[in-house]
Amino acid sequence: MGICVQSWYNTPFSTGDNITTDQANYNGYPYNNNAKGIDRGVTTPVGTFKPNPWGLYDMHGNVYEWCWDWSGNYSKADQTDPDGEADGTYRVIRGGSWVNGGEALRSAYRIGIDPGNGDSFVGFRVVRP
Repeated sequence: MGICVQSWYNTPFSTGDNITTDQANYNGYPYNNNAKGIDRGVTTPVGTFKPNPWGLYDMHGNVYEWCWDWSGNYSKADQTDPDGEADGTYRVIRGGSWVNGGEALRSAYRIGIDPGNGDSFVGFRVVRP
């Protein structure tokens, strides 16, 4: 593939320091004062955009994805792949969606919502260990 892992491993997006609406489906409002893009106003079919460096599609934008973790504060200590709370009220969703601006698509961005809620901007991805 010719991509050095370290070049995008510590950036806000798998695409580097910025993400555009040519790379993900979101409302077009830019991250970090970049140019405004297209607001499609709906979800797009999986595979509309190129996959990330791991071969996964739509990890930024389109729909938020439910995570296994319960919402809570992470330790302030340096850590890699931290676990969320063991229980709680709100489950974590990540990835941003078609209704969000670029800020919510950052790899580090997460919010917690009631797992009984659903909406057109929240989905899930089937995974297995």
